[in-house]
This record gives sequence, C-alpha cells and structure tokens, in this order.
Amino acid sequence: MKKYIRSFNNYLVVSIIVAIVLACSGGDDPDENAYSVFTPEIIQQPYEIPFFVSNERYYPTDYNELEGTSLTELNTQDWHNYFQKKLTTEEIEWLVYASRPQELIALQQSIINKNYPKNHPHYAIIRKLSSKKNKGIIDYLLIAKRAETFMNPSENGWEPVIYNIQALDSLQLECRKHFQSEKNIFLKDRYGFQISRALSITDYAGNLSFLEKEYVPIKENSSLYYRTLGSKAGSLYRLKNYAEANHLYAKIFDEFPPLKIVAHQSFHPQEEEDWKQTLSLCSKSEKM
Repeated sequence: MKKYIRSFNNYLVVSIIVAIVLACSGGDDPDENAYSVFTPEIIQQPYEIPFFVSNERYYPTDYNELEGTSLTELNTQDWHNYFQKKLTTEEIEWLVYASRPQELIALQQSIINKNYPKNHPHYAIIRKLSSKKNKGIIDYLLIAKRAETFMNPSENGWEPVIYNIQALDSLQLECRKHFQSEKNIFLKDRYGFQISRALSITDYAGNLSFLEKEYVPIKENSSLYYRTLGSKAGSLYRLKNYAEANHLYAKIFDEFPPLKIVAHQSFHPQEEEDWKQTLSLCSKSEKM
C-alpha cells in the first residue's frame, strides 16, 4: 500500500509544478483538454481519469455522478444477491430507492392482512417480503430513508452543514435496538452501518468503540464495508489520530474505486511525523 500513499505525494508535486508552469507561461490560455500527451480513455479505467494531469484539481470528468452511480449499483447488487436474483433490478431499485415511506407502509399492511392479489403492481415484491426471513426489511428501509434525510441536510452556500444532532442520536438508538435483536445477518449489517454513520457525526469516540466492540462489517458487502471504513477514518481524524486515519483513507483509495476521490481528498497528514507513522502502519497486517 506504500506505493499508493506515495502516489498522493507525487500527485501533489506534479500538480504544483503544472500550476507554476501555467501561471508563468503567459500568452493565451491552453486548450482545456491539452493537459498531456496521454489520453485517459486509453487505460479504460474510469476511476483513474480524475488523476491525470490537469490545470484544475482533477482532470475534468463527471466523477461525482460516476461515484454516486457506482455506489447505488453496488448496493442494488447486494440486494439483488440477497433476494437470490428472484427480483428484477427495476423492482429492487423501486423498493430500496424510489419507494416513498407511505408506499412501504401500504405494502407492509398488505402483508399483515394477507391482501395482495396477483394483479397488485408490486406482487412479486410482496411475495418475497411476506416470508418470515424478510419480515424486517420494510422496517429497515423506513429507517434508512429517514437516515438519508438526517445525513444529508440542505446546504446553504458556503455556510457549514448543520446536522440535527438530536434526530441523529434518536436514530442511532433506534437502530441499535434493531441491531441487537435482528437475526437476519444482511439486515444486522445494515443497521450497524447506519449506527456508525450517525455516530461519526455525533460521537467520534463512541463510533470507534462501537466498531471495535460491537460491529464488524461484512467485507463481502463491499460498499458498506468501505463506507464504514470511511466512517471510522473520519472519526479518527476528528480525534486527531491522523496517522491511522490516513492509513485507512489510503486503504480505501487502494481497494475501492468508487470512493477513490473522497479518500484522496480526505488524506491529509498534518505533520511530517504523521506521514512517517502512516507509512509505518502499512508494514503491519491490515486490520480494521
């Protein structure tokens, strides 16, 4: 992993040199696409495109859309595998993303009343959710949809994002009750993720304690695993444990392309000693 950590440093040096050359060259502005003799499309690795030489921070590409789409697709695939591919991608996308809370509550009521005729628009979904194994899915999705609202409050220009701490505390306590009682491993993993997300905003030390003592994310659920790793790194950073935080960001950068840019932006040694400590951690066994 050391080569990936060093690549952050190399990238910064090259960026500074390019910026100085462009600033001192005079004349007309360069063609926006004339950054180097290399064409990003050659490598056929879209997640590497932002790291090509550019007179901007990243090589121009719609990387935000790329990242979001990838995470959505990975999570959809996780659900697709959970249902053993017996629901279509469109049905899963509706259930997990497009459905509104009131629609989920109506589905839940149909299941309780055993009232779902074959011409019901979501008959296949109801059939899957009516099994004993899946009875907790709607409860989880209702909580997850609320979590998205609390985790992504509206932004006001350059003003700092303001989170509803009381709502997040209440959410993580609700998730914790489900986490402790849930027998379905797939859902338990997701409740753990939601708890860690909330604690990464409200209680940094509490998040680290939860991840150390209670919740170990399932690595096979890659999107949740690496997003939880990012949550841990963020808490470490805010507690000024820069070396370990940067080590985790380097791990994410190395192993999980959809969060490559986020990890790169978050990697930030404060002092030379932080840099040395981060490098020393890379020689040890990789542990979360």
